[in-house]
Amino acid sequence: MKCALIVMSKIPIGGFTKTRLMGKLSKEECVALHSACLYDICSLLTELGWPAYFSYIGVSSTGEVINKEILEQKCNLPQGMLKPFEVLEQKGSDLGERILYSLDQVLKHYTAAIILGSDLPQLKVKTLQKAAQLLDENDIVLGPCNDGGYYLLGVKHPYPFLFKNMPWGSKQVLRLTSERAKIHKLKLAFLDRDRDLDRWEDLLYFMAQGVIDKRLSSLHSYRYISNLRVRKEALKRGIYNENTDKANLRQSSGWSSS
Repeated sequence: MKCALIVMSKIPIGGFTKTRLMGKLSKEECVALHSACLYDICSLLTELGWPAYFSYIGVSSTGEVINKEILEQKCNLPQGMLKPFEVLEQKGSDLGERILYSLDQVLKHYTAAIILGSDLPQLKVKTLQKAAQLLDENDIVLGPCNDGGYYLLGVKHPYPFLFKNMPWGSKQVLRLTSERAKIHKLKLAFLDRDRDLDRWEDLLYFMAQGVIDKRLSSLHSYRYISNLRVRKEALKRGIYNENTDKANLRQSSGWSSS
């Protein structure tokens, strides 16, 4: 079975991305965190080497032509990072329609597709491999999230009923998706539960996991979040200098928030 991967992502724009974190982070920090997560997930999929799509939303309505080079610039990614990917602009009035559109396009060319978000820097190759294996014997594979949604969806057909009239962003998404699959007599399998980096508590949990899983400390997103914590500690101590400390944090992380 030939399985393709789809990363669904907004283009990181201040006020448009990571909005649930804006009570804790500035718009610029949300943008930088999103870019760091994109770097990590794109690196992982490139390492895996399967057919991969970068499905994006967030360009202007001026008819601007978006190629890979422009998309890399808009996402603050290194030049050439999207070379292994096909790029696909999302279409639809809500998340469900955009997911369905992306699946429709990809499943014209592949027998199965795994769709995932961009804020999963901790995702492992073996998780994607397991998802593909489960798809051999099941119609749908879901990766449950702690917030009641899912971080991964694997299918062999674009089932519209999974996405229409879904209360996206609510705690009901996983339950309703599972119920709809059962109503249509589809065979369903689950991966281990995980978290995407949507909320402040997700970031704190991610940082705590880094103490246990040393692999995480090499991720761009982990290093960036680590520096956010250092910055807050410096602010509390009253020794934070807007010019020198911020420059030092960027240098130590290897990731710019600009």
